[in-house]
Amino acid sequence: MAEVGRSLWFLNIAFAIWLIAASIILKDPSGNELWIAIASGILLIGLSFSKGKISESYGTFDRYII
Repeated sequence: MAEVGRSLWFLNIAFAIWLIAASIILKDPSGNELWIAIASGILLIGLSFSKGKISESYGTFDRYII
């Protein structure tokens, strides 16, 4: 089922965008807090993309695999 869950990277990207935006919107960040939140968000976006080819067939779930 891990290959079916590959489409959840869209959710990780939404969390990363919120991490970056929330640090700016919700409070006035100091220098280090802002850069750590931005770096963490960018790192999460970069690690969210699925790599590799799909090796199995999962019946009706095949249409959800990206």
